[in-house]
Amino acid sequence: MQASEPEALPDPAGTLPLATDLVIQNAVTLVVGLVVLGVAFLLIGMLVRRIFLTLEKLESLKPGWPLFAALRKNIRALLALLFLVSALGFAGYDGWLWYEGEDLLAWGRARLEEMPEGFWLAQGLGVGKVIGLVIAAFVVLRPVDRLLLALTERAKDFDGIRANDERVEASAAPSRP
Repeated sequence: MQASEPEALPDPAGTLPLATDLVIQNAVTLVVGLVVLGVAFLLIGMLVRRIFLTLEKLESLKPGWPLFAALRKNIRALLALLFLVSALGFAGYDGWLWYEGEDLLAWGRARLEEMPEGFWLAQGLGVGKVIGLVIAAFVVLRPVDRLLLALTERAKDFDGIRANDERVEASAAPSRP
């Protein structure tokens, strides 16, 4: 019978991190991912708040302010719920990968390398188009608001209309559901 040779160590050169190093690296990767997710949701929340503050300054939307307050509150609650679900999903999936023995940092890098070459360019163009549309909407809303106010005043001053001034103002104001 031949004597079996002793099993070789998995990494005799010592290039792989120790198990405790991998645990620390995975923990840091998980925490950093959750922090990035939280910061992203905070930025989205600040953007939504800024949009609503800008909309509240428009005179033509003044009758709808109570509706805007309720909508703003509901959007904040929705963002909080989405953050909670996203954070739990992210932590759960990364926790499962960690439990399976994956190196989370290497796994994430591999997923990034698998993406098609034009993916980030397409995402950037899409975000740029959305930002351009938002800017165009704000640029167009200001003159439209002024035009509506001027036309309302002209309609009030016109003697040929049989409607009273309150009816003219009601028709120029945005309708509420």
